[in-house]
Amino acid sequence: MEEAYFQAFKLFANAVNSVLDGVVVLMCIMLNYAIVTRSRKARLDQLMALTCVLLGVSLAGDFLSWTFEEWAGLGILSIIGTQVVYWLGPLAYLCLCLYIFEWSQGYVPGDQRNLTKPRTKAGKVFWVLVVAAAVANLLVVATNPWTGALYSLDTNNIFSYGNYSDLPDYLQITQLFFLLGLLLAEKERLSVLKTCRLWSFAAGIPFFALVAEVAFPRIMGSPDAQIMFSTPGYAMSLFYLYIELQHLEEDLLVAEKLELAESRTQLLSGQIRSHFIFNSLAAIGELCYEDPRIAQKAIADFSTYLRGNMNAVGDTKLISFDAEVSNIKSYVGLEQMNPTTPFEVEWDLQATHFSLPPLVVEPLVENAVVHGVSTRREGGCIWIRSWEEGDAYKVSVRDNGVEGVEVKGSKHNGIAIENGRRRLEMLCGGTLEAGRVEDGYLACVTIPK
Repeated sequence: MEEAYFQAFKLFANAVNSVLDGVVVLMCIMLNYAIVTRSRKARLDQLMALTCVLLGVSLAGDFLSWTFEEWAGLGILSIIGTQVVYWLGPLAYLCLCLYIFEWSQGYVPGDQRNLTKPRTKAGKVFWVLVVAAAVANLLVVATNPWTGALYSLDTNNIFSYGNYSDLPDYLQITQLFFLLGLLLAEKERLSVLKTCRLWSFAAGIPFFALVAEVAFPRIMGSPDAQIMFSTPGYAMSLFYLYIELQHLEEDLLVAEKLELAESRTQLLSGQIRSHFIFNSLAAIGELCYEDPRIAQKAIADFSTYLRGNMNAVGDTKLISFDAEVSNIKSYVGLEQMNPTTPFEVEWDLQATHFSLPPLVVEPLVENAVVHGVSTRREGGCIWIRSWEEGDAYKVSVRDNGVEGVEVKGSKHNGIAIENGRRRLEMLCGGTLEAGRVEDGYLACVTIPK
């Protein structure tokens, strides 16, 4: 009677485990799809996607193992599934530990930095132990054909568990325990309380699920009474991390909107210079008497300049490089009306069919005029180039205003450079580098394709 009870419970446990595996595999597929299709891409997204793939494939193997264990003629599927579980399980747990550690070190959505290395001696020791637990797990699996520690097959290919079939679970429990030590040793960003909270939800759930999985057969008094508590525990951990990721991304978007609003305000105050407007209007007024045709062109340039600047302050969309060039030419035309600041502009536009945030290059030209060539008594020259390089487009603005290099650290120049960097980073992931060169100043904009 007791044997019949345990046999019935074993069939029930196998059915429960198969259902859990199937459900969590579907959850992993959905979660992986959500990660891959995210608008923000980062190296750590790839790590989480890899974790989901390893877990999903491992649980698919577990599904085969439980489902076909008692099926005559299909035992080979159970054997294949068991092999998949034993090989991929340790790798999935190692990826999870990696991801939780990165999260604790200040990961933000879209972060493109490399994986963080432990800084403290204790952290390095615990990190080695976390990896060593995974390696030991794989070594146990690799040597099983000779030791039979985990499982064995008789001459009829009948599967049976070995004396140490729970060893992978114990090693994974140890691995998660070492992870807690690693997080506490590297708690520079988080307090002890927040570190323990992160571990409790992200790693503690699978930790205690594994403990329950090992203890349950002993409580029931039968090694066949196995319920895979670790399966939903692992899934809950991944979904917790993903939900936290969504919350973090929402907070980041709010911060970016505030930063962009501040950037627009600075852009408006730093870009539309009142004295330049007054000087331009005065020069146009004189031209109306001296040469009405040139005055008409100057008014058109002035209108284009104001329209481009005003529209760009509230615009978060990219514009064509041709449109930016048009704004630059309008500005240059107005500045060249002033006889006290003679300068030339040389163009070398090898690439024009791309888009960029508005008012990124044009302020660099203004800086080249105001803080560069206008400081030279005999005037100077500005070189504007665009070209294609690898997977990016580049635009450079260079001047030979050597006499004005001391002015280049001015507040206006800093605002233009910093605004340009922030707008590039937020709107298209581009970069802006600027600095003094041998005979002047050089600013280079990089726009990813």
